[in-house]
Amino acid sequence: MKDTEKLYKDVVYNYDDVECKQTGVGLFPKTPCEERQVGIAYSTWHTPARKWGETTWDIPQIGPYSSDDKVVLRKHAEMLAAADIDFVLIDWSNNTCYNPETMAALRSDFRMIEVAVDAMFEVWATVPNAPKICFLVGPGHSGMPNLDNGNHQKKVDQIYRDYLANEKNREMYYCYDGKPLLICYGATPTQYGADPKWDDDRFTVRWMTGYVGQQRDLFDAETKRSYRYWSWEERDEQTYTVYNGTVESVTCTAASRPQGKPEAPGYIPAYPRNNGSTLKRQFQRAIDLGSRFVLVVSWNEWSKGEQPTPEISKDIEPSEIYGSFYYDLLKEQIKKFKGKI
Repeated sequence: MKDTEKLYKDVVYNYDDVECKQTGVGLFPKTPCEERQVGIAYSTWHTPARKWGETTWDIPQIGPYSSDDKVVLRKHAEMLAAADIDFVLIDWSNNTCYNPETMAALRSDFRMIEVAVDAMFEVWATVPNAPKICFLVGPGHSGMPNLDNGNHQKKVDQIYRDYLANEKNREMYYCYDGKPLLICYGATPTQYGADPKWDDDRFTVRWMTGYVGQQRDLFDAETKRSYRYWSWEERDEQTYTVYNGTVESVTCTAASRPQGKPEAPGYIPAYPRNNGSTLKRQFQRAIDLGSRFVLVVSWNEWSKGEQPTPEISKDIEPSEIYGSFYYDLLKEQIKKFKGKI
């Protein structure tokens, strides 16, 4: 207990600046603290068949759950509201080719991803200060030409029909720059080059890929400025986007995976949790850059494929191993980012 108390005192409730890399800092005016916002990636793919503890890096502190459980959805909304999260980014990057009208009986996993969101809109609308909701769609994720064959547009049209044209859901959708926000995942590495051509004027569209800082045609090496893409995850110094003359978005994670094996060319080591120091360093960079947005990845992905061990995992939702430590740390870092401490 004394060690836990010391960790909270030294890490969670220590608001001193920490050392982080400064490439790009000072090039653009900072967004005022009161205008800054925080989003977090949110997964809705947990089914009753999920083998928690076998296919996941740990088990949630509240116990195994299905993503459509309304009790869990309410609990998540209350926790994220208490953390001052402004929006969640629902991960639909895997289900671009899923047609809910014809494939529901064949793909219970994709059915859960989408049906749980219906429940989420319903429940979160009743929770005071619950985060708003927007989507990460995945035209690049399935390996198919989803821009050319129309699959991507069909999925976007479904989102517009069900959550924006639908009056009962519209108020819960997150808007940015005067329109609903839609983020398009181009895969990692991106399948669409440095300047994807697809757009939809009903939305504010942003593009995303993983590890922007390792895709040399996507960013300026001297300033670390990303030409177009928000990042799902970074290793080492984060890139950032710029919009209307200010830093727009910086992604922060609690840890990141290695690339390759130590003896292989191009090997990049993992950035482990390290008692919260990785998350604090990444938030510090967002603060130093004066970013409008921090995007935290992620709340509840849980998959071993993305998060091979507890120490090299990113989820913030309280777990059996870490308790609420990273959730509490996130709350305090958001206060610092938004100038509330």
